[in-house]
Amino acid sequence: MTTFIDNGGKIWLCPACVKAKGIIESDLIEGVEIAGAPKTTAYLASGAKLFA
Repeated sequence: MTTFIDNGGKIWLCPACVKAKGIIESDLIEGVEIAGAPKTTAYLASGAKLFA
């Protein structure tokens, strides 16, 4: 994942999934963030590609 992030990739986690798993912000590695539907939708609308 570090290589992916270093090359400009973004790793966003679903807020509902994070909550269900008991993950908190301090558990995340550098470059990973929690992002909900509005942020994801706006990013995809700008032409970004999704890899799930």
